Amino acid sequence: VKTAAEQEGGRFSFAIKNSSFLQHHSSSMFYVFVLRRKLSNEYVIIPSSYLHALVTGGKLPGGPTLSITVAVDPNGRKYMLNGSTNVDVYVGNFGGLIV
Repeated sequence: VKTAAEQEGGRFSFAIKNSSFLQHHSSSMFYVFVLRRKLSNEYVIIPSSYLHALVTGGKLPGGPTLSITVAVDPNGRKYMLNGSTNVDVYVGNFGGLIV
């Protein structure tokens, strides 16, 4: 679980150590990103396997730390990961945790 408060422009920034990411990577591992907005929270639940595919595909830069930013449009209808990957399907998707 990673938590971030809202920054300017509806952005939320997270960091995952790449060594930890690779050590715990499995099909049953999920990352829960908590987007803290004033008095409410939103959740983006992304499978580790999907993040791994983004890293290997070059859409998520590797390195010692995976830097992840989730940007939410002003209407709260579109969620983008690192400015290029739509992750709307993972917002509030706790049902995806049931394997």
